[in-house]
Amino acid sequence: MVLIFLTSVATCVYLIDPYGLYGSTRYENVNAIKPKAGTNSRLAKIYQAHRAAPDVLIVGNSRVEMGLDPQHPYFTENNLNVFNLGLPGSSLNMQYSYALDVVRTSKVQKVIIGVDFMDFLNLPTAQQNPFIFPPAQNKYNARQLKLWNGQDNPQYGLQKARDYLRPLFSLDGISHALTTIIKQSASASTLTAEGFNPAQDLKAATRNEGMAVIFSQKNQQIAQSFSRPDLSVYSQGYEWSSDFELLKQFLMELDKQDIQVFVFINPYHIQYLQLIRHHGLWSEFLDWKNTLLKAVPTQSENISLWDFSAVSPYISEAITDKRNNPYLNWYWEPAHYNKALGDVLLERLFGISDKTDFGHPLTAQKITEYRQKELALLEKYEIGKPAEAAFIKKFIIPSGQD
Repeated sequence: MVLIFLTSVATCVYLIDPYGLYGSTRYENVNAIKPKAGTNSRLAKIYQAHRAAPDVLIVGNSRVEMGLDPQHPYFTENNLNVFNLGLPGSSLNMQYSYALDVVRTSKVQKVIIGVDFMDFLNLPTAQQNPFIFPPAQNKYNARQLKLWNGQDNPQYGLQKARDYLRPLFSLDGISHALTTIIKQSASASTLTAEGFNPAQDLKAATRNEGMAVIFSQKNQQIAQSFSRPDLSVYSQGYEWSSDFELLKQFLMELDKQDIQVFVFINPYHIQYLQLIRHHGLWSEFLDWKNTLLKAVPTQSENISLWDFSAVSPYISEAITDKRNNPYLNWYWEPAHYNKALGDVLLERLFGISDKTDFGHPLTAQKITEYRQKELALLEKYEIGKPAEAAFIKKFIIPSGQD
C-alpha cells in the first residue's frame, strides 16, 4: 500500500510538473501557470533548454528573462524555435557554461546575449590571475552534459537522476505541485514553456502597491550593491577580469561554430543610471564598456555588440509624472525592462526597426561621445524633473555604509 501511495504521489507531481522540469503537458486551469518555476529555474532551465533543442538561444540574467519574449513575431514568422535561458541572480560562469552546453548539443543558429554591468562588478581580489581558463568547477556545473573544455561530464547522469527524482518524493515537490493547482491565476508568477517570465506577479504588485513602492524596493537593493567599497570591473593589478575572460572564451567558441551572435548592453531605467552616477561608479561603467570592446570579437562577421543603455525617451519615463496609469510603458522597475521594450530591442538587433534613438552598435567613438554627453543629459534630466531627482536621492548610500 505504501508503495502504491508513493507511486501515485510521484505520478501526480510528475504530471503537474511544478517547475517545468519534466516537460509534462500544460493544461489550462490545471498546470499551465507555474508559480514555483521562477524560484527553481536554476534547477530546471538547463534540462528544458536541452529538451527544446532551440534554433535561437537567449542568454543572460533576469533582465533578459523578463524582457525578451521567444514568441516575438520575428521568431514566429521565421519558424525559429527560441528558448530563453535567462537565469536570475546567476554568475556569468553559470550563464555561459549552461548556454555553451546547449549549443554543443543542439543546432543553434543564433545566440542573443544580454550583458549587465552589475554582473561584472566585484571586489578586486589580490593576486587573482584573470586569464586562467577554464574556471574551477562549481556544483551547478554537474548539470552540464559537457565541461567547459568539451569533454563529457562524468557527474551528469547522477546529477540528473537526483534532480528528476527529488521533487517526486520530497515535501517541497508535493507542496509545490499543490500550489501549482491552486494558483492558476493570471496574476501569479510563472515561466512559459520557452523560459520567458511575463512578470504578471510584478504587474499585480505594481497595481496593488503602487509604482513608487516597487521602484523604492528595487532602488534600495541596487543602492546597497553599489555602495560596497572598492568595487571594480577589474581584478587587482589588471585591466581585465575572469568575467571578461569567460565572455571572450564563450564568444570565441560560438564563433568557431559559425553561430550568429548578438551581444547587447541591457537598457536601464534612468533611475538606475543615476544610482550608478551618484555612487561614484560612472568611470567604472565606462571602463566596463571599453573593456567589452576587447572581450567581444567584433572583427568577426558573426558577432555584433550593441549598447541600449544610452539616455533616450525609452529609458527616461518619470514615475512621478504618472497619474491614472499605474504602469510605465517600458519598465517594471529601474532594473528590469518589460516585453514591450524587449520587442523594440529585438527589432533593432534584427534590422527591422529604424528607431535610431534607441540602441546603437558599440564602438570606441560611441563611448567617447557617451563620456562627453551622458552626464550632462543626466544632470539636465534632474534639473527638469526635480521631483524625480528628489525621489532617487533618497536611495544614495555613502560608500561603506550599507
